[in-house]
Amino acid sequence: MPQLRFNITSVGTYQVPVIVGAVVGGCSAINAMAFQRGQRDDYERWEELGGGEGGEVGWGWKGMWEYFLKASRFKEPDPGLAKQFGIRYDRRHWGSENGTEILYEAWKDIPGIEYPDDNGQGESGPQWFPSSVDPATITRSYSNTAHYQPYKSRLNYHLITEHKVSKINFVTADGKEPKAESVTFVSRETAERRTVFARKEVILAAGAVHSPQILQRSGVGPRKLLEEAGIELVKELPGVGNNFQDHTSLNLGYNFTTQPFPNLDALATNATYQAEVDEMWNKTRVGPYSAWGNTASHALVSFPVISPDTYQDLANQIENQDPAAYFPPGTHPTVIVGYKVHLRVLAKGMRSKNTGWIQIANAPSGNAALTNSHPLSRGTIMLNTSDPEGEPVVDYRAMSNPLDIKIFVEMIRLMRRYVLADAIIKQLSPVWYNPPLEMTTDEEIGDWTKRTDVLLPTVYHPIGTCSKMPREWGGVVSEDLRVHGVEWLSVVDASIIPSLVGATTGQSVYAVAEKVRFISTLEV
Repeated sequence: MPQLRFNITSVGTYQVPVIVGAVVGGCSAINAMAFQRGQRDDYERWEELGGGEGGEVGWGWKGMWEYFLKASRFKEPDPGLAKQFGIRYDRRHWGSENGTEILYEAWKDIPGIEYPDDNGQGESGPQWFPSSVDPATITRSYSNTAHYQPYKSRLNYHLITEHKVSKINFVTADGKEPKAESVTFVSRETAERRTVFARKEVILAAGAVHSPQILQRSGVGPRKLLEEAGIELVKELPGVGNNFQDHTSLNLGYNFTTQPFPNLDALATNATYQAEVDEMWNKTRVGPYSAWGNTASHALVSFPVISPDTYQDLANQIENQDPAAYFPPGTHPTVIVGYKVHLRVLAKGMRSKNTGWIQIANAPSGNAALTNSHPLSRGTIMLNTSDPEGEPVVDYRAMSNPLDIKIFVEMIRLMRRYVLADAIIKQLSPVWYNPPLEMTTDEEIGDWTKRTDVLLPTVYHPIGTCSKMPREWGGVVSEDLRVHGVEWLSVVDASIIPSLVGATTGQSVYAVAEKVRFISTLEV
């Protein structure tokens, strides 16, 4: 539905639509409704990348736990269905189509695989996870329905649609840091500009794509960029728009000769089954439509399981890599320093059995989406210097770090073992076709993964462009999410997340927002 999205196409090697919600509720209004939580290690990295000074704020697993709970309301599956399909969950930490249980159980034959009781407990392995669904209506639950509609009658809550923020305005007193005073916004229809003044502070929450652009338009960002755009520098923060990360993905090609029935393909090819499903949905809100986006087998697999023979060597290569080697020329030294810290903590994750480096979603109908949850490549999101008021320039720079290619090669080798050699999956008579089995060397498989018709540089989980890290590491906000070097300005959205989680990002963003209420009481 293009009318619900901004019209942005990325630049560079992989030119694809940048999917960002242009609707009340943002991306939560258009995503696949997967409500996943990352692993414990993911959030421990958040704390490490804050300089180890989380203090009372606490951005690790322990510090985030209660905010995961505050950000969700868990509806237990029907007990009969849970028993029938083997759905494992643990309410403390807060479906399947026919055949999915075969793919799920098949992971038992992969050495080192362990099954967590629930996605919410923060461990890797094959797992079920809930969806963002309103249990009363069995329709999408998102930030509009959950956080705006119930409270829109409040006198201090004003939502202005069909407008966009142009810039944040600052005042500077002698000897003091700049202070955010007001916000200028413009009508998309009439181009009329208006300004609203802040009584306490300005909170920026435009998402990982637009928050850095708004800061840059406001004079906060890389000096050279702002000078080129003719924007007066308010505060030099080189990290604004850097450290851009997104999950990268590719589709593996295989099918199953022995197809279970029913399956999702039957919804498009079997008119009788489609009519039955439509009737189930219209009458009782059950059936495949009620589990949209959550009908596949999902697994989050650590690298000691993916490649027991190579993970130590890969971790050493990550740890010892020159941090500046694969950044664009002229990247600010503080950004390089921060990336060096990233390499250290990601090397530790490569060695951990609790960092789900690969996320696999495969259905009984065949094929699998293979996702690198922790890519080493870093992109940028910068304003267009020739048109600062237009959409930002998004460059994923996917696969710019060659170790990402090696990582995908090892992932593909694991999937070939899983699909073709697993005794349980043989029930489905698998046939593999992409990448072709004739491709056996690392170079052949690696070249295939880089193809622009194979690799997807985004799974629509952008983060990191206003990272919560020390300023000397290229960070933009502090542990309390206030922008470094200015007053009365905070950022609260996915852009502050310094390192990707091995999951979809929606639940983590909700938890960040819930945590802000606690931070505000500390007056840090």
